[in-house]
Amino acid sequence: MGQSIDDALATKDSPGLVAALYFRALLFGPGHKYSHPVGGDALSLGRIARADIVAYHRRMYVGRNLILIAVGHFDPSRMLGQLVRACGKLRPGQKYEWTSGHASEPPAGPSVLLVDQPGAPQTYFVIGRSGISRDGPDRLAVWLANTAFGGSFTSILNTALRIRSGLTYGQIAC
Repeated sequence: MGQSIDDALATKDSPGLVAALYFRALLFGPGHKYSHPVGGDALSLGRIARADIVAYHRRMYVGRNLILIAVGHFDPSRMLGQLVRACGKLRPGQKYEWTSGHASEPPAGPSVLLVDQPGAPQTYFVIGRSGISRDGPDRLAVWLANTAFGGSFTSILNTALRIRSGLTYGQIAC
């Protein structure tokens, strides 16, 4: 746990990570689960007790939550036999019901946040807005358009900002 706390504390030394954390906090608002660091922060990690980890493991690492994918060159029947022997003793448990998260209220208007980090080697900009929900009917079409616009190295945005103009080492749109 100490290493995770050290990692969380080191986040403040990375302008890109700091920018992403503030962006999510502003975009989703203080009460939304997506506004918090995925891996926790020094305070939240410090409050996790061994009993919490054991309870989580008992709840989540059960047969009904198992998803296993094997890819490679092997005899499928032999592989299946090995997997059944390795995983067949898992207790069934309760299937965890994943949620898509509650919707957030978009910010009332434009927000600008400037974070001065003396000595930072680079400046990071995060510009964005809430997008389509994960279960939205147009999700795949939006993903495809975003990939062409700015979601890959060969995208329109990266070509303009990095390759043609030399303004950045890289950008990403998501």
